[in-house]
Amino acid sequence: MRIHLAMGAAAVALFPLTVMAQTTPPPPAPPADVAAAPPAVPGVQKTWKDMVTFEGLADAYGSFRPGGSQSVPLGFRVFDAPTDTFSLAFAKLAVGVKADPVGMRLDLGFGPVADLTASTPNAEVWKHILQAYGTFAVGGTTPLTIDIGKFVTAAGAEVIEAHANWNYSRSFLFGYAIPFTHTGVRLTAPLSSALTLQVMLANGWDNSIDNNAGKTLGVSATFVAPTGTTIIGNVMAGPEPQMGAGNPWRFLVDAVVSQSFGKLSLNANFDYGHQDTFNWWGLAAYARAPVTSMMNLSVRGEIFQDREGFRLGLPLGSYTVEEITVTAGFPVGNNAELRAEARFDFAGDTIYAYEPMGTDAKKFQSSLTGAALVWF
Repeated sequence: MRIHLAMGAAAVALFPLTVMAQTTPPPPAPPADVAAAPPAVPGVQKTWKDMVTFEGLADAYGSFRPGGSQSVPLGFRVFDAPTDTFSLAFAKLAVGVKADPVGMRLDLGFGPVADLTASTPNAEVWKHILQAYGTFAVGGTTPLTIDIGKFVTAAGAEVIEAHANWNYSRSFLFGYAIPFTHTGVRLTAPLSSALTLQVMLANGWDNSIDNNAGKTLGVSATFVAPTGTTIIGNVMAGPEPQMGAGNPWRFLVDAVVSQSFGKLSLNANFDYGHQDTFNWWGLAAYARAPVTSMMNLSVRGEIFQDREGFRLGLPLGSYTVEEITVTAGFPVGNNAELRAEARFDFAGDTIYAYEPMGTDAKKFQSSLTGAALVWF
């Protein structure tokens, strides 16, 4: 089964590269950040409504794991671990001011997701600030946008807000291969209509206050090919604390490729990470298509290998986890969606605990989830 999943994920991931055709929407991406304000129209005076945007999200779900115990959460799930219960996963409010030439962005998050993405542990105020940064628009032949503060990572094919993803649950790659946020400075420049470059200097991974003197450098490039294929590449490198090893450098290579063929949209994500003697890598493949005007269907398959158990937080050893997720979405107007999801997780070792104290651990777990997402 594990070999078949890996081969299937790899095949879907390579498909967009070998069969490029029609235009495609971009892959799931973080909510729009502050952008430079459009040029003023002569004779038209701007109001605050032209400059300010408001966003909100309510994310609630209920899940069931066959054969499990309510007191034991689903193993290695990022934001949907509580099972056999109804849960408010996340509530978010955000405000953005367009840079003209100075703007800002503030995202406030509440609920278990805010706890899990907190970049300063045990800090009640800090954990609710998902993003907070000032934006400076610099004109010229190549417009430049400078953000200073805390912002979500550019890596990965998924985001923290569930409604912007194709599936409700997050992949192993999103939870364990990449960071959630950075605090520092980033510069974004559209070099052409097809290529955008972003450079970041930050404290590191998920650090509002740095835990060492070194800084992490990140470079991100987004390229939209004439065929409509979107390719996003990210590279990050910088020292990160490691128990018993000081501050060895951590490296990450992340790539996302997306392509559409008519109503069918495909997406693939690859990650490779290294720190000291630890290595991890993963591959996820996604497909999404409307079934009817009232229903869409999304499928995700992935494999994630943590060769020393470093990222999964397991005892020293080589671990491989895989999953298949099928999600049905039922849009309600333009700002809400109900989702039904079935997910099946696999592993080469008995790492999925079903009872307290890790008794009756298995190589397999499954879950059924219903979610309600409302946003503006």
